[in-house]
Parts: sequence; C-alpha cells; structure tokens
Amino acid sequence: MKRRTRGDVIAEFQDLRGCPKEEKGVKLFSKAPEDRTRSNRWKLSKKRSNQELRRSFLAGRTTNSVKKERERKKKKKRERGMEQGRKEGSLILKMKEGRKEG
Repeated sequence: MKRRTRGDVIAEFQDLRGCPKEEKGVKLFSKAPEDRTRSNRWKLSKKRSNQELRRSFLAGRTTNSVKKERERKKKKKRERGMEQGRKEGSLILKMKEGRKEG
C-alpha cells in the first residue's frame, strides 16, 4: 500500500472513530512505572478524547443553565404573586372601610 493511501485510510478510520483533528497525533502507548510491570514497560493507554469531554461539558452546562432559568422563573412568579396579594389585600381593606363608613 502506498504511503499516501495508507495515510488516507488512517485519517478515515480516525474520523469514523470520532477522533478530533487535534488528537490524530496522540500516542497510543505510554510508559508505565517500572514497579507496575514485569518485563514490558510500554502499556496501551486509553485516554478520554476531547470530543467526549466537550459532550459532557456541554450537557452539564446546558442542564445547569436550565435549572437556573427554572429557579428564576419560580422566583419571579412568587414575587408577582406576593405583589398581587398585596394589591388584593389593599382592595379588601378599602372595601371593608367603605362598608364601615356606609
């Protein structure tokens, strides 16, 4: 297989796997500490890709903002209810005062 076509196949595989362009040069093997292995220091390492991190970050950010928005709406609703209650209370007082006078 020619060098260019081999590179294209590797690039296609990485695209299908979901590896972002920045991670195409990531080393698949890392050196393990000596006390962890008997003879082979090179161990296959699985790191979380940036794409996975972005997905979880985005999901976390959107759910947090949705919760905050929901809390803001509840707070506004409570404040409106309190204002309306004050208005109704003042109307009731005025009506009672009107009855007493009349």
